[in-house]
Amino acid sequence: MTKMTEPMLTRPRRSVLILLVCLCALLIVTHGAGAVADDVPFAPLPAGWEVQASVVASPVQADAIGKQLGVTVTGVTNALFRVAGKDLQVNTIECGDEREATTVYEAIRTTKPNPAYCLRHGATVVEFVCPDIRLVRMAPYSLGLAPWEATYNVTFEMAPVEDCDYMVTNTLFNLILEHKAQPANETTAAEIAAKSQSLRCGNSLTLRALGADGQAVTYAFTPAPDAQTRERDCTRSVFPELPRYAGIPYVTVAAEITVRAFNCTPTDRKPDEALLSPTPFWPSDDAQMKRLASEITAGATSAEQKVQAVLDWLMPGAHLKYGGPVVGSRYGVKQALQQGFGRCWDFSDLFVTLCRAAGIPCRQVAGWLYEQSGHVWAEVLVEGKGWQQVDPTAGMACGSDYIPWLTTETGAMPILYLSTPVIQPIGRGAR
Repeated sequence: MTKMTEPMLTRPRRSVLILLVCLCALLIVTHGAGAVADDVPFAPLPAGWEVQASVVASPVQADAIGKQLGVTVTGVTNALFRVAGKDLQVNTIECGDEREATTVYEAIRTTKPNPAYCLRHGATVVEFVCPDIRLVRMAPYSLGLAPWEATYNVTFEMAPVEDCDYMVTNTLFNLILEHKAQPANETTAAEIAAKSQSLRCGNSLTLRALGADGQAVTYAFTPAPDAQTRERDCTRSVFPELPRYAGIPYVTVAAEITVRAFNCTPTDRKPDEALLSPTPFWPSDDAQMKRLASEITAGATSAEQKVQAVLDWLMPGAHLKYGGPVVGSRYGVKQALQQGFGRCWDFSDLFVTLCRAAGIPCRQVAGWLYEQSGHVWAEVLVEGKGWQQVDPTAGMACGSDYIPWLTTETGAMPILYLSTPVIQPIGRGAR
């Protein structure tokens, strides 16, 4: 949900594109000849992975590539794998240090339709090439590049907003960041004042209370709350007079949150009206939505199959395009369906609406994707297992890079950050 613009293609990014095109061409030639290099990355391979071809750049080539990029490159490998009957191409660029790897990572990531297609692992940059986003999202876990469990220290500033124009909050967030960078800019200050007219702020925040395996999330607030109450599996904190920035009250939140990839969070919650009913944001009783949900889940005989059917239908590009002119948009489900596009909040709203129309108890989740941006996804109540977080923009359950701290069962979740969250991983775990 953070601001994203189309950057100009600088020389390093052009060099990266040229590099990838050349490597792809070389891999195709090698693959066509049926040759496989002895030096296969990520060996030993996970079960079910087969190497089709592997090309390793010579030290001279790697050095030349590094000079083009303005960094030290010690190795470049391009490999083609066969996984679950599909081709997955994996390009790796080994850099001199993590700082240089970050430079290359940022250059490559700007050329990708989804951040999942590129990651930095220490001083190595890894790029995935495959049309199946679900395979791409699973690959880092299969290859040991992503932790199955992670604990994060998170710090951010958030306004206690009770109501707002959802279509302007992301713009307002970016204006606040710009103003903090240039406090003397009167034009930005005036824009903040105008946009913030749509806000109605209170004096409380309601945040998720449980992390992976039901363990409590640890929070610290500045200023400290006057009172705290438990509301199901969330905690509501009420604050005294709050500091303000540009006239907007805010709370500084520090949290320690543990997440586990593709895991259900245990709960004794049972399906109830609050998880199945229509709301102003989720018109699950609307005739069009009920008909669409019935069509999508036709033939599904279990709740899990129905959930997957909705995720499959919502896969970006299948029936709706991911994107649009408003970053952080929340058009509403009827408008998003009619126009055929939206972003994460729109996909999440559609998912919850369709699931509830199909009798699946669910709710909405928001937080941050590690090393990426703010995000909105969902979770379904799987009887006998717990809460399963799923991302309608990825078509699957959530990995350990999804860091949740907000939940809503009605759709009302006005989010206004006054700072970009600072996220520090402090623990990584195996499966």
